[in-house]
Amino acid sequence: MAFFERFVDFSNDSVKLECFRFFDLNEKQYLDASDFTRLIECLLNHNSATLTESIANDLFVSFDLDADKKINEHEFENVWHNWIKPLIQPVTSFLIIDVQNDFIDGSLALKNCPAKQDGSEIVPLINELINDIKFDVLAYSLDQHPADHISFFENFQLHKLSEDNKKNGEDFKLFDTVSFHGPPQFKQILWPTHCVAGTWGEQFHPNLKVPEGSIIIHKGTDPKIDSYSAFRDNIKSSITELHQRLQERQVTHVFVCGLAYDHCVYSTALDALDLGYATVVIEDACRGTDVESIKRVQNILKSNNCVLAKLPEIEKFVNGKDIRIEFAMTLAKLNQRNSLIM
Repeated sequence: MAFFERFVDFSNDSVKLECFRFFDLNEKQYLDASDFTRLIECLLNHNSATLTESIANDLFVSFDLDADKKINEHEFENVWHNWIKPLIQPVTSFLIIDVQNDFIDGSLALKNCPAKQDGSEIVPLINELINDIKFDVLAYSLDQHPADHISFFENFQLHKLSEDNKKNGEDFKLFDTVSFHGPPQFKQILWPTHCVAGTWGEQFHPNLKVPEGSIIIHKGTDPKIDSYSAFRDNIKSSITELHQRLQERQVTHVFVCGLAYDHCVYSTALDALDLGYATVVIEDACRGTDVESIKRVQNILKSNNCVLAKLPEIEKFVNGKDIRIEFAMTLAKLNQRNSLIM
């Protein structure tokens, strides 16, 4: 069961055939569910205890394209290139979310929020990851709001409120959640004015490393809708260029950290999973606004196959030496979705 413990040359078709034959017990010329389960266990190595019968069956079905309960050599071609290869040789992006002055020392400093967490503490940790780990792509997001942005408490009466609100407009307070009129109708937390384009508060923290050639994504630029995620706005009506830029570089795995855990980091990670990236949130390089809110989003992320990890674990993920069942499930789901489109 040590097939994947050696170097695997994915450009060599004979290695692909050798792998197929290795797991094809009794030389049937196809892999059945039992064969495929052994393959998954071999891939997961010490993580194989997380593999349940139900998950193994779901993974098998996702690659059994003609539903004949067999993965033949043609179907294995898809397994080999679009699933095994990205699991063993991931193409990685480090996504650094909103490490900006206003969230650290400015108008919306996290240390003044209920959780009392200090955003500056993650800056040296992020720099350490950049220095020590060879990510294929570095990407940063920045809130860049116009002065009349809908998320600012000072501006909410400039926009049409929904009739569903339980309070009258004059009764709303800072940090309340309000409903704005649609279509579509949407909810919005009323934040202090923050990260206004062209101000000190919008800028990266001065000690944060931003290497030349990094992708930089500006979000929240539309005055009428907020954008927590680095991929798209809160009502999914528009997208940033991040997904396209990552796809151009054939990224398969993303590692997310930054501010604030329970809002922009969470939304970015959830969108990354939805788009088919194997996703890790680096928890010790995140800070959030509210302890209960952080716990809630952790549970949601885990239920969507996000891996929550600490700094010492990251290098093995990046090098393909620690393959988690969550990665396998996310990439299989993406492959199945792409196969249906084709």
